[in-house]
Amino acid sequence: MLKIFYGEDNAKSSQEFDAFVVGYLKKSPDLSVVVLDEELDLSEQLSEHATSQNLFGPGVLVKGRRVLASAANREVMIELAATVASSPHLFVLHEGKLDKRYVAKLAKTEAELIEHAYSKAEKDAAALEDKASMRKRFALGDHLGSRDRKLLWTSYQESLLEGAVAEELFWNFARSVKNMIVAATSRDASEAGLHPFVYQKSERYAKNYGEGELQELFAKLIGAYEANNQGRAELAFGLERIIMEV
Repeated sequence: MLKIFYGEDNAKSSQEFDAFVVGYLKKSPDLSVVVLDEELDLSEQLSEHATSQNLFGPGVLVKGRRVLASAANREVMIELAATVASSPHLFVLHEGKLDKRYVAKLAKTEAELIEHAYSKAEKDAAALEDKASMRKRFALGDHLGSRDRKLLWTSYQESLLEGAVAEELFWNFARSVKNMIVAATSRDASEAGLHPFVYQKSERYAKNYGEGELQELFAKLIGAYEANNQGRAELAFGLERIIMEV
């Protein structure tokens, strides 16, 4: 028997995989449990356990996670799926999202496939969260321009907690400062090479900084970036110090 729990909703898939294994072992506590070793040849492991004879016991439960992560292992599973599925022993796998064409190949065998996909509502909610996160990250430039240290600090920390990486936020800061410098030294949007809306906003924000302050801020950002690349200081902490000095 072969059961594969898979899908983009990894948390739910993993939860049901664990619940199934625990429940099955409660019903058959004398089963031998084997965990597939990702460092060993998958073909040999599947063949060995699928055809093994358990003369003095109730059988074997073979389990594994992310076994099909590699292309080589996916091909092995296609080749041996029929043998594994018809085995008297139980094989249970937890996988991530699988290609539809690959799933169609597995479906032609006796494997039981349990997919856990996000519902439309969950996908819509995730899309809204992504849009909100992007708006928050773009707002960092506005907070930097207005020199609102409190909002800048809060938005920066929230962006990191939501999954943004420091380098992404660095480029957001650097682009905003560069736009302010260009806008402050140009006659109009055309000369600055900026969209009129971006130019007007950047020109307005530039007035919140004194002579030479924007150039100094840009130099600090570049310094924090280089220190991170050279392994002298983490970029996230470097950006925090800069925010506290805005």
